[in-house]
Amino acid sequence: TETEQPFSSNQLKPERAESSSSDSNAAVYSPWQRTKRSWAELRDDVRDIRRRLWNLGSRVPHSFTFRKMLGKTRVYFMSSPPNSRDNSVFAIEVPDECPPLLGPSKPDLRFPWIQIIASDFQGCTPPTKEELLMMERKRMTPTGISSYEFHEETAKFVFGASTFLYQCIDNNRDYPLTPTEIKTPNSYGARLNAEICPANANLIAYVNNGDLWVVNSSNGRWVSEYFFGIFWSHFVLNCFNSCLGCEVQLTFTKTSDGGIENDPVSAGFPSYIMQEEFNRFQGFWWQPNCDMQNGHVYRILYEEVDESDVNLVSLLTLPGRDPETYRFPVPGSPNAMSSLKFVDFEIDDSGTITNVVRYDLMYPIQTLFCWVEYIVRAGWTPDGKYIYAQLLNRQQQRLELVLIPYIPREAIEGKATAFEWPSAPAYVLYSEQTNVWINVHDILSFFPSGDATSVMFLWASEESGYRHLYIVKSELRPALSVNWPKEKSPALCLSPNVMLKAPLTCGDWEVMNAQTACNYELGLIFFIGLKDSPIERHLYVVSVHAPKKIRRLTPPGCSYTAYFNSDCTLIILTYSSTKVPPVCQLFRVKYSDPTVLGISLELITHLNESPPEIESDFSFPEIFTHQLSTGENLYAMIYKPFNFQPNKRYPTILNVYGGPEVQLVYNSFRGTGQFWLYLLASQGYCVVAIDSRGSHHRGVQFEGHIRGKMGTVELKDQVEVLRSLAWKHPYIDMDRVGIYGGRLRLMGLIQYPQLFKVAVAGAPVTCWELYDTGYTERYMDLPAKNPIGYKQGSVLTYINQFPDEEDRLLIVHGLNDENVHFIHTAELLNNLIRAGKPYQLQLYPNERHSLRKLEASEHYETTFLSFLQRRL
Repeated sequence: TETEQPFSSNQLKPERAESSSSDSNAAVYSPWQRTKRSWAELRDDVRDIRRRLWNLGSRVPHSFTFRKMLGKTRVYFMSSPPNSRDNSVFAIEVPDECPPLLGPSKPDLRFPWIQIIASDFQGCTPPTKEELLMMERKRMTPTGISSYEFHEETAKFVFGASTFLYQCIDNNRDYPLTPTEIKTPNSYGARLNAEICPANANLIAYVNNGDLWVVNSSNGRWVSEYFFGIFWSHFVLNCFNSCLGCEVQLTFTKTSDGGIENDPVSAGFPSYIMQEEFNRFQGFWWQPNCDMQNGHVYRILYEEVDESDVNLVSLLTLPGRDPETYRFPVPGSPNAMSSLKFVDFEIDDSGTITNVVRYDLMYPIQTLFCWVEYIVRAGWTPDGKYIYAQLLNRQQQRLELVLIPYIPREAIEGKATAFEWPSAPAYVLYSEQTNVWINVHDILSFFPSGDATSVMFLWASEESGYRHLYIVKSELRPALSVNWPKEKSPALCLSPNVMLKAPLTCGDWEVMNAQTACNYELGLIFFIGLKDSPIERHLYVVSVHAPKKIRRLTPPGCSYTAYFNSDCTLIILTYSSTKVPPVCQLFRVKYSDPTVLGISLELITHLNESPPEIESDFSFPEIFTHQLSTGENLYAMIYKPFNFQPNKRYPTILNVYGGPEVQLVYNSFRGTGQFWLYLLASQGYCVVAIDSRGSHHRGVQFEGHIRGKMGTVELKDQVEVLRSLAWKHPYIDMDRVGIYGGRLRLMGLIQYPQLFKVAVAGAPVTCWELYDTGYTERYMDLPAKNPIGYKQGSVLTYINQFPDEEDRLLIVHGLNDENVHFIHTAELLNNLIRAGKPYQLQLYPNERHSLRKLEASEHYETTFLSFLQRRL
């Protein structure tokens, strides 16, 4: 059974064949041919499309923070100045009594941007290797300021740039500030993940060379730098002031200068797997408040990572460059071992950091929970009395949320006679198990409570088959041991005692990760979800007092992201559709009563300018559905060629991912994020993207379709939908089909060689045993438990099924790829050579998994187009 329809009624309906006969359709549609273009012409085309897409989606604000002031609020965000691609920090000022915009809203009706950081600020030097690697993990490609820390009470900004740390304070003026460098003379190299202490904005912690440091930026003297003997004062253009701060090293895990091979322990920085596969990039957490009972004691919870047993991998480098060596765990091999620890310090009257003390939890996490492999989330509760942690086992099928009371070092050592011991060394708040896998999320908010015997919190779970929101109340159950804490016996029975678990949302749809906000006073929860459609992301609200009564707050036809201030009275909505470039607006949230029906959003201002008028030849994608014979609806997106002619048949490229964690098809304008698809359409190709079973945001069963068999089942769905689309849209030329991407593109050439005439594989995973533990074991289990799945999912198993014709396979890889190592491509090439199979190879010696340098990207894109035009 097949159904196909345009995404919404306000889109143009796709052209359909006038006859149901494929033969008669073929007689009407003639093949489209383009005059062969030179390398220089193709390169110019690449540059032109990049420029056009940049103009459509540039200067969209992001990374918002709010600062409440007397009678107004300043909203800070990041964007690029006019005629620049470098990120900087801006603000708008919103009066409390600002009237809403009435009538037809126009993007020109917007508050002026206040530039916070001066345009001539020269501190943003090229990033260090450590910063570049973190950007790879975060999938970031910024220039200029990549991120910032903000302390609302003092209006202080802190950000790192290369090997420097900078600060400035917004003094409410309307002209840009020149940041001052915080001199850190005792350390060298990159300062990563700088965090301002919530209780004292002068204290800034960061990671440097694998250890945790802190600087007191107020304790120092102001100096002005000299350059070639010329004094630059504060009042001339190129001033460059700095503060000599008091800098102290808090941890000492690095014992030598022997490099990663001889120094496998680090502090305050998560392992590669935690960053790449679990999206945790922070490895230390300030206690929210200062410990006043024991003087002015500041405390940091930090993660210590021991990679002693993790495999060492060396990457290829050019002659004259230092070799790159990494710790990289492959499936079935040991992971990094993590432990949580504390470091305390004080500040004396002169501002000097003193009395630094490091100590462990009373019991290590792995002692209380022997099954734990990953500490995927951690931090402090808002009152600073407990730390929390999300714990995951190796198979990623068991997760527990635990609460650990803070026990002072003096009590552990038996020196605190007046200390009131908690009823247990740890409490299990929630436990979940599955036979598929657990998708780790960031939805956790603790509700204020005066009850010391229980904890109530907002949580998300996929136990129903879809990620939904729950209000959970758990008892802080005493330890089942009469010896606690007298003998401090670790032989404790720690299990959850859930007193209440109330689902706030339900149904065959999913709540999106992270973007939730809580109005605790009214008991209202705001979230982004897919209730109305799997391909439109909307803002919804639900009340804890009336669960499951959900109200959508955004109109249909677009997808939204939302950012609230702390009391949920202001919200920034950024929205777009396949045909509407991003629009960013600020709304005031009004509450006429404490129910979901009492909420209204009043538009205050637009934050971004109107995008330029879209050129007439530009092609926007259209979205279709296809029902599989098994009953599931799949979504597909078609990018028609620019200057489309309805009586022509166009060469077609299938852009395929087909794996978990990714959704290609949804109603959003992604501009440069879908650069490849627009580029191909501009060259006369029809581009098709399909979310087959195994893709993201469709529930556990849909995504779990690929468990244990990645590489063997995804293309069946893709090909079925492609053939259905071609039958109903004969402009898709099934005699000229290519497939583009990574691992699955190689499988396409193996499994469907008659359909796919060419394949372009970028940095492909060719053998699961060579990839990392966190990703591979989640979806394929351990190699010892699924040897058949690993073998059948490897393209090396089918090497003899690659075609014998030339110009059908192009393989592209960066030699510095620290994610999918070049060994994957090397193994593929060795096997192709032994089998006598032809291929083309394009290497980029200085590039990683993503091509970051513009010249390398342009070269790759031009090579791609040149390869396709020779064959298709």
